[in-house]
This record gives sequence, C-alpha cells and structure tokens, in this order.
Amino acid sequence: MVSTIRQHYYSLLLLLTCLITLTGCPGNRWRFDEETTVSTIGDSICFFVPDAEDYQPVDITIYPRGTPSRQQKIIFNPALRVVNGQLCVPPSFYAFPEKGQFIASYVLRSEHHKKTPRQMVSGVEIANGCVFNIPLTDMEIARPYGEKRDLPEDRKVYCK
Repeated sequence: MVSTIRQHYYSLLLLLTCLITLTGCPGNRWRFDEETTVSTIGDSICFFVPDAEDYQPVDITIYPRGTPSRQQKIIFNPALRVVNGQLCVPPSFYAFPEKGQFIASYVLRSEHHKKTPRQMVSGVEIANGCVFNIPLTDMEIARPYGEKRDLPEDRKVYCK
C-alpha cells in the first residue's frame, strides 16, 4: 500500500517536472518581435515605433543582412531617443553604406510598463541613393507561426 502511494507521488512529480519543462515557468511569457518600417528625416534613417508612449532604447544592433549572430555588435544604452514615434539613427551614430541590405534590431523599455519590454526589428535596403523597407525572413524575426507581413509593392521611402 505504502509502495503504491509512493509510486503515485513519483508519477505526479515526474508529470509536473515534464509540464514545467515543456511549457516554461508561470510568469514567463514569450514575446514576439515587432516588425517596423523605415523612413528618413534629413540624413537620418528612422524606424517607426507604434504606440511609443515613454518607450526608449536600451540596446540596438544594426548589421548587414546575413551577418552571423556572433559578429553582430550590440550597443547598450545608445545615445538615441524615440521622438514623435520614431527612433532616428544619424550618420554620426551609424554610417550606413551607400548600398546593401541591413537589419536593425532594438529593445525598448518603459518606466510605466517595466514588465513589457519591446523587441523591434526592421529590414532596410539602400540602393541608388534610395532607402527601402524589405521583408524579414523567419530567421531574422520571431513572429507567430504562419504570420507574415507583406510590404506594399512600392517599398521606396526616400531618394536623394
């Protein structure tokens, strides 16, 4: 009798361990990346921040598309601010080359929403003096399975 009760407890413990391992701890929630669009203001390349409120960047990574993750440089506490719903990157912070595709990824935090940081990701192409939005692959952004945002046919944002 005691052996049977002990076996039930071990089975229950094993079940709970498997559930926590497979589903995560209570309170841990996966947050998907938010795909954002690019624009320009003067010589700065700007990234749209929907519902910006008081969110500000805590880190940013800008790298050529296809760069291995170990070679991506994260800049913590960047000297950048979200103003009027846009995070603008001046040439003095990051000098985009005249041609190429780039991924910009940044984390925003808020004093009012401390438990909900936001991970923003944008694809940028620069060619012939023009800046374009480019769609991201599933390797470049974490999004719900099957969800893909289509960019409009006219991707052009700015030409010099």
